[in-house]
Amino acid sequence: MRTQLHNWRLLVDHIIDKVWEYIDELEYWDAEPKLWVDAESDSVILGDGDKVYPGEGRPVSEFITKDETGKMEPNIDQIEDFAAGWFDFRQA
Repeated sequence: MRTQLHNWRLLVDHIIDKVWEYIDELEYWDAEPKLWVDAESDSVILGDGDKVYPGEGRPVSEFITKDETGKMEPNIDQIEDFAAGWFDFRQA
């Protein structure tokens, strides 16, 4: 289980990094990209257009929230919940 928790944390961090990348480069995107996550290969991709990448694709806006001043930031709770779906944390 320790390995799964470690891998979950890495996936959460990778997703957060990509969400920040999108927020920081928001003006360069013509349309909202999808965030493609494949925990099995440890890949997280911001894919634009209709391209399909390995894993599960979700609109990046699902992982964004606004702080009390209205600035966009990663929605950590949503990211952690989504990443947990890639792992089985039940103990034998």
